[in-house]
Amino acid sequence: MKKGNKSEAANLRQKAEDLLDKKSSTISPIHSESETLRLIHELEVHQIELELQNEELMLANQKVEVAVKNYTELFDFTPACYYKLSKEGEIIDLNLSGAHMLGKEPQHLSKNRFAFFVSNDSKPIFNLFLGKVFNTQIIQTCEVTLLNDDKQPMYVYLIGLVTKNGEECHINMIDITERKQTEGKLKNILNELTIAHKELEQLVQLNNDKNLFISILAHDLRSPLSVLLGLSDLLTENIRQFNIDKIEKLLNEINQSAQNTFTLLQDLLKWSRVQSGKIPFEPQNLSFTDICKDIIKILNPNAVAKNITINYSVAEEINVFADVDMLKAVLRNLVSNAIKFTNSGGAININTEVNSGNVTISVSDNGIGIEPESLTKLFDISKIHTTTGTAKEKGTGLGLLLCKEFVEKHGGKIWVESECGKGSIFYFNIPYNAELKEGNIILTNSEDNQIKNLRILIVDDNELLRIILYEMVKKFSKEFLYAKTGVEAVAACHDNPDIDLILMDYLMPEMDGYEATRQIRLFNKEVIIIVQTAYVLSNENEMAIEAGCNECISKPINKTLLYELIKKHCNK
Repeated sequence: MKKGNKSEAANLRQKAEDLLDKKSSTISPIHSESETLRLIHELEVHQIELELQNEELMLANQKVEVAVKNYTELFDFTPACYYKLSKEGEIIDLNLSGAHMLGKEPQHLSKNRFAFFVSNDSKPIFNLFLGKVFNTQIIQTCEVTLLNDDKQPMYVYLIGLVTKNGEECHINMIDITERKQTEGKLKNILNELTIAHKELEQLVQLNNDKNLFISILAHDLRSPLSVLLGLSDLLTENIRQFNIDKIEKLLNEINQSAQNTFTLLQDLLKWSRVQSGKIPFEPQNLSFTDICKDIIKILNPNAVAKNITINYSVAEEINVFADVDMLKAVLRNLVSNAIKFTNSGGAININTEVNSGNVTISVSDNGIGIEPESLTKLFDISKIHTTTGTAKEKGTGLGLLLCKEFVEKHGGKIWVESECGKGSIFYFNIPYNAELKEGNIILTNSEDNQIKNLRILIVDDNELLRIILYEMVKKFSKEFLYAKTGVEAVAACHDNPDIDLILMDYLMPEMDGYEATRQIRLFNKEVIIIVQTAYVLSNENEMAIEAGCNECISKPINKTLLYELIKKHCNK
């Protein structure tokens, strides 16, 4: 028997002898020797039995120790994270996996509140979960985000159940970070697919618009070009036979056909630039009253030719926050349409109404009106609708589409009310600003006589175009200078530092207009430079501004637009 076992046996024997001594006083003496021997034998047998029982107990104790060790290892090293929490949420016990999940050693976590490791946005969820665990006898679950010492978020799933005494609870925690990250990646992929789908839809729409443009060009350009070719052939073949009245009539018809073709191209190009985002949107504080007066002055000759009056009266100044070019384009289109579809002797009224931070502008006429079935087509690119005016004027059908685009850029809307034979009213709204300081309002003074005595340099290698430009702007000038190339233009500016305005052609021999502008800007930052280019489909405006030009205007030159640009920059 082992030493330890002998010691335990000795202790046991001593206890047995003590008990025997106590009992001896109550037991009558044994007189028989045989009985004495029998008792000794029984005691020896009993001792052997006790020793055997003691060995069994020791073996059982060893098994218990092994079981405890195995349980401890299983408890500590299982992948599942376990915690025992108090009602206050303090950590009473936990395993190694649970400690590692929180980024600390087990001895450093005792008595710490579990909520300390829960992210701020998840704490309300955890507190609600813990309350339910202690207030019910059923398993509770939740998902929260933990933050370890690295401040990296971990997404976990908690399973909680209260103990029988109701003072503690068991919490099992499962790490679902990888699953959440996978879900996040899938969500991102779905978002990317959604964006790609939308982009594809936009590309399809752009392709459809492109096809529509091609069909418009094929349909609408063929007619005026055929007229141009036919009339020019007729005039060329018979110019010596026709009298001056006949020639004048043919030339007028050629001019009108050319104007219609040019208008169509301009509208198509504007629409294309709007769709590609190449028309800048630069809202600013404006006086609508002055804008309106400008448009009326520009279009009044057309109205007078048809004996039509344009009326605009307002009791107080109306101030708006808008892009000046877009606002003018919208108003110009609507008033032009009203003139087009109003009979001789009619009237056009422009009105404004301020409401809810917006100003609603209306252009009404007492013209021929619009048929109900045509109203839905006016602002739909897929249903371009054109109608001949009361004086046989022709249009492209794109003007109202541009108006819709420009108004929506301002966050507004455009709509129409019309009745056949009684006229139409077009409405649109844009942001209203009632508290503009006088110094911040852009006043678009339409009096041409405000701009005089400019010293103008015309730069173009085509003599005929130089003459045309001179005729266009001669009322603004006191003196003209001319240059045929970019090199001559730079030299002219060196020799004449008091030049106010340069009308610069882009494509010229020796040095183009952009390079000439760059050279001029090296020594003259103040002179106004307006470049003319025929390359209207590219990003010419951006290139011109980058080179140092103030404005870019496309050929053939629109006189009204050129006047507006001169007034914009030279009315100082």
